[in-house]
Amino acid sequence: MNDLSHLVDTKTGRQSKKIFTDPDLYELEMERIYARCWLFLAHESQIPEPGDFMRTFMGEDEVLVIRQDDGSINAFLNFCPHRGNRICKADKGHQRQFSCAYHGWSFGTNGDLIGVPLETEAYYDKLNKQDFGLIPVTQVD
Repeated sequence: MNDLSHLVDTKTGRQSKKIFTDPDLYELEMERIYARCWLFLAHESQIPEPGDFMRTFMGEDEVLVIRQDDGSINAFLNFCPHRGNRICKADKGHQRQFSCAYHGWSFGTNGDLIGVPLETEAYYDKLNKQDFGLIPVTQVD
């Protein structure tokens, strides 16, 4: 599927309905656009204070964009690395930490794992919390 020119008539502006419904075109769009390009997630004015956050998407990946204590902005995949449960269901707000509703693991606004219920009893104080932080979006500007 290399020649896509038949999908849009540049003289009339008419578009084929396939661009909205074809699963192969959707996969191609995910590959060629969302997996390769800078994506707009949020404007810094939408999260002005440390702890302010927005939930948004990068293609099919749900992310949290969070203002950090030092004023910088980070983004993380919105799922718990323990069992994959969504961390935050709110579209925006202010939090000092995020907690997974499944097992109660909690994460700081910097993505670090900061709390695990029954850590001593279940993990014998041997859980390396640095290995279980939220997964960061690799480039944020």
